[in-house]
Amino acid sequence: MNKHTKLFVAFLFVVLVILVIATISFSVDISKNSAVSQEDSLSETVSSDGRQIFQGDNGMFGLEDANGNTLIDAQWEHLQFLTVDYLAATTETEDGERIGVLDLDGNIAAPFVYQEIQTLLSSYYVASLADSDQYVLYDSAFRVLESTVWDDYTCEDTGVTLTKDEDVFYFTSSDDGLALTEIALSRTSGEGAYEVDWADADASLLSVEEWSCTADMMQQLLAMILSDDFTSLTQITDQNHEESILASASQEDHTVLRFDRTAYVSVSKTEEGTVIATWQIDASVHLDKATPEKQTITVTMKKNKQQVLVVTELQFA
Repeated sequence: MNKHTKLFVAFLFVVLVILVIATISFSVDISKNSAVSQEDSLSETVSSDGRQIFQGDNGMFGLEDANGNTLIDAQWEHLQFLTVDYLAATTETEDGERIGVLDLDGNIAAPFVYQEIQTLLSSYYVASLADSDQYVLYDSAFRVLESTVWDDYTCEDTGVTLTKDEDVFYFTSSDDGLALTEIALSRTSGEGAYEVDWADADASLLSVEEWSCTADMMQQLLAMILSDDFTSLTQITDQNHEESILASASQEDHTVLRFDRTAYVSVSKTEEGTVIATWQIDASVHLDKATPEKQTITVTMKKNKQQVLVVTELQFA
C-alpha cells in the first residue's frame, strides 16, 4: 500500500467515525425530545399517583383512578391537571366557554367564570376573568389571595406586582409563600393629587384591602377638611372618637387652602398586638386673617372592637 492509499484510507476512517458519532448524537437528541414531549403530555393528563384523564364515548373528558374506576364522569369539554389534587375544567355556559377548577372528587374549587388559568411562580395561579380584563390569584390549594380582584399583574423571578385601581402592591416569593413587601398608593384631594410615601412600615402588617382602606379614609378626611363639611365623618370613625376629631378638624380659625403632593404613612404594632397606621401630610393653612402657614396634619388609624380600621385621632401642628 503506497503512501497516497494509506492517507486515503485514514481519511475514510476519520469520516466514518464522525458519521457514527453524529448518528448517535442525533438519536440521543431525538430520544430526549421525545421523552420531554411525553413528560409534558403526561403532566397534563396523568398524575403521579396514576389518576388519569380519559375521553368518553360522548367525546367529553373525565377522570379515572389507576385501576380504571371513574372518579369524575366524562362531562367536561377539556380537563387538565394543574396540581396532583386539582384540575382545570372547561364547560359550556350560557355566556360561552368558561374555565373553572375541580378537586379529585369533582367538587368545584374555583368557579367557572374564567377564560384562562396559568401557573404563577410555580405554586400560585392567576385566573383571568372572562367578562372583564381582571385577574384573581389563587394559592396551590386554590384559596383566593387577598380576596381581591386585580386590574393587572407582572410576574418576576423574585415575586409579583399587582395593581388595583390606583394602588400597586409588590409581593416577594419565598419558601413560606408570597409576602407583601412594598406598596404604592395615590389619591386625589380637591383639585390636586398626592402620592403616598411609606417608611418605617412593615407592609405585611396590613392586608391589601386594609392598605387601600386607610388611603380611602385619608382621602375622605382631607376632602372634608377642605370643604369644611363633616356630615360623612361617621363613615370613617366611631362614636368614641368622632367628637375629638370633629373638634380638631373644624377649628374656626383654621382654613386649609391646599395639601402637598406627598403624604407619608407608617405602620407599627404595639406590644398588645394593636396595629397602628399613622398618616402625615403638609398643608397650607390660613389662620384668622394672617398669612397662610404650613402645618402638618397627622391622622392616626386603629382597628375597633369589630376589627375594622377607623380614624382615632387628628392633629394639626
